[in-house]
Parts: sequence; structure tokens; C-alpha cells
Amino acid sequence: MKISLTKSELNRRKIAFVSLLCAIFIGVVISSFVFEFQISWIVFVALFLVFLLSYFELSRFFKSLSGLRMRISDNVIERVNGASLESYLLEDLVRVSVKRRSNGDIREIGLIFNDGRALFIDGVEGNFEKILKKVKLYTEQEHRDIEIKEIREFMDFDHILFYPVLGLFIGFFSIYLLKSVYFAVFNLDYSSMKVFFGISSLGSLILGLYFIITKPISIRYGAKKVVGDWFWGIGMLGAAVFLFWIFLG
Repeated sequence: MKISLTKSELNRRKIAFVSLLCAIFIGVVISSFVFEFQISWIVFVALFLVFLLSYFELSRFFKSLSGLRMRISDNVIERVNGASLESYLLEDLVRVSVKRRSNGDIREIGLIFNDGRALFIDGVEGNFEKILKKVKLYTEQEHRDIEIKEIREFMDFDHILFYPVLGLFIGFFSIYLLKSVYFAVFNLDYSSMKVFFGISSLGSLILGLYFIITKPISIRYGAKKVVGDWFWGIGMLGAAVFLFWIFLG
């Protein structure tokens, strides 16, 4: 059985991401007036350019996902993306997680193997039940007791208004938090400020190591995407060094 990500699901994700970015930007602009927190127009331009760059980068990412293929045989699942090939033996399977939408449709299937690897299958609308049936059939034939855990989302995350509302909330909350932190930090004494930057540096260090060690992006989307893990990991480590330098100063 061969399956691939559906074009409709990729388009849905792209539209959701664009609506989220637009709503965040609008939320930031409006909330800066509501909370009377003056922000230079240069910051708004920079934020717009960052969002625009994010859009093009995510578009490139989604385009690369369109070449992702899954091949499922009697005892092996293969994930193919260009020249990258990853094989997973069903005999090594120890746990299955199934995430369902609020309407009961499957959004994602996660397969956990005894060597620590994991395979997450999403975006293959119409094929989820076939994949789950294939996995269950194999475990029954091999008389293996595999844990299958199902969770159902508590709300409709695919609703047309979900991402615009979420984006507005993020925009308003970000300005409120930024204003609160701004006044709190600049009212701290010297020792308290050093503690603040020390904790921030430690948090960035932990997040950077998390991306580099666990590689969450490449686990979900294939070894070909490991560059994303290194990008975010090194970026967070760089931020940790910068914050630690401020801490020492």
C-alpha cells in the first residue's frame, strides 16, 4: 500500500498558517494602542518582514512535504522523501497512539518502536483507517499485545475561525506580556536583573539542547528535515550565550 499527503490537507495547513500570522500581526497593532504601549513603526515593519519570511519558508516546507510517501507492506513501513528512505519494522512496534478530531476522524497515528524511534503519520486523509487496520491485523496475526492509546481533541481545531481567534489572542497577550516584563525588568534592582537574565539563559539552553538531542522536527517529518532541528537548536544556544553574557555583565 502506497500513500501520500493529500493536497487538500496541505492547502488547509497553509491557509491556517497564513490566517494565524495575519491575526497575530493585527492583534499586535491593535493591542499596542489598547494597552497604550508605544512601539516604533520600525518594529512593525520588522515584524511584518519576519512574518513574510516565515510564510515563504513554510511554503517551501509544505512543498517539500508534498513529496513525502509512505509504503506499507506486510511487516515494514517505509517513509520516502526524495532520496531519503527510512524503514520501520512492525515487529519492533511497542505502542500506537491515535489522535482523533472532535468529530471522530483520525488526525494522526503515532507508531513507537522498541529502538526508541517514532513514526508519526498525518495529512493522509482517507487512509488513516486503512493504516490502523493494517497495524492491528499484523499484531493479531503475530499474537502481540500492543498498547493502542486513543485521544480525542476537545474542540474543533480545524474550524475556520480557530486560527484567526488564536492569532488575535497571541497578539494581544504578547503585547500585554511585553509591557508587563518591560516595566518589571526596568524596575528591578541589579541583583534581581541578573537572576532574570540567568534564568532566561538557562531556559534557552534547555530548549536548544532539546532540539539538538531529541530532534522533534525530523522525527515527525523524516531525517531529511534534521536541518530544522539544528537551526532551532543552534539558534536557542546562541540566545543562551547572549543572555549569559548579559548576566555576566
